[in-house]
Amino acid sequence: MATTVNRRAWLATLAAVLITAVTGGLVAAHPTPAVAAATCTGYSHFNPNQFGELHAPTIGNHTARYYCDLARGNRSVAVLVLQEALRYCFNHGIATDGIFGPNTEAAMAATTRTINNFYGTSFPTNGRYYADMALYMAWARFGHGGGPPVPGQCGFLFGP
Repeated sequence: MATTVNRRAWLATLAAVLITAVTGGLVAAHPTPAVAAATCTGYSHFNPNQFGELHAPTIGNHTARYYCDLARGNRSVAVLVLQEALRYCFNHGIATDGIFGPNTEAAMAATTRTINNFYGTSFPTNGRYYADMALYMAWARFGHGGGPPVPGQCGFLFGP
């Protein structure tokens, strides 16, 4: 299967590699959203273990295509899954209604600041969920087969 590479994304990656090589790694190249990704419309299950499975926003349901964005005005199960992560993993007291409104935007901005501080990343803190953030987010763990959220159980898409 052929892979199409967006020219701007490729140039941004090349620039980051060259800057890191020239400076001997003194300047860290942190991910920033160089190109807008598709909008998340569904969710997928990830990283199952004895406690259950993680839910994360994806393009379509059960596709594992997690490279997608969400922003104010979106309404979908993808927004609901993001809200569940913000509520259960980052302790934001927001509704889980599937509507990306001002409260979800504020919670996402605060979470982005937390991620930036913890990982040293430089994601914009404007309240949007960017595709590049998927691997830095903690996602809520649910019981197998669509059970309720497992209290105190959050995880990463490709981690423990």
